[in-house]
Amino acid sequence: MKIIHRFRPIAAAALLGIAVAVPVVNSVHAGNTAVRPEAAISPMKRVAEARANARAENPDGADRVYGGKEAEKGAYPFQVALLTTGKLDKSPASQANAQFCGGSLIAPQWVLTAAHCLNDD
Repeated sequence: MKIIHRFRPIAAAALLGIAVAVPVVNSVHAGNTAVRPEAAISPMKRVAEARANARAENPDGADRVYGGKEAEKGAYPFQVALLTTGKLDKSPASQANAQFCGGSLIAPQWVLTAAHCLNDD
């Protein structure tokens, strides 16, 4: 796969044969004095910190989804998980920690996701 303007494919949905792209770096302009130090922190680091805080506040996860139930495998084939390779290894269990956002498959090779998943602004 090719790099697409500061984005690179990092996760593939093998079943669907699609790839998902996320930002390679957080761009901060050198001459911009208005950039706060926290703006230079990568989005992935912020997500990891937020998840750690959420786990500490709710270790058993009991109140995450009220009245929800676990979905059967393949029940939502249009749903896509965006994963970061930094936390992936060969074990399927690593996928839960590597997920940082979600999206919807809108065409065979197109995923619609929220802007905050791909942009640090």
